Amino acid sequence: MPFWHICGMSNQLPILISKWREREGVTQHEAAERIGISQSFLSRIESGVRFPERSTAQRLIAAGVITAEQFAAAMLEDPAAA
Repeated sequence: MPFWHICGMSNQLPILISKWREREGVTQHEAAERIGISQSFLSRIESGVRFPERSTAQRLIAAGVITAEQFAAAMLEDPAAA
């Protein structure tokens, strides 16, 4: 069961990340390189198994994957997640 469901959190971040990859036309491996994380870690975030920690969120924001507002909205749902 995905982490998001267990914690009662929104699944918006995985969806946003997947949609960004689709718009960019990149694989998980290529996206992970742009973001500066491993492909396996990106896969776990996209599948909802892991919630990105603040340092990872900063990388996602810097790469233009998500906005700070989108990450903050997810944090408001569960501040202990990151």
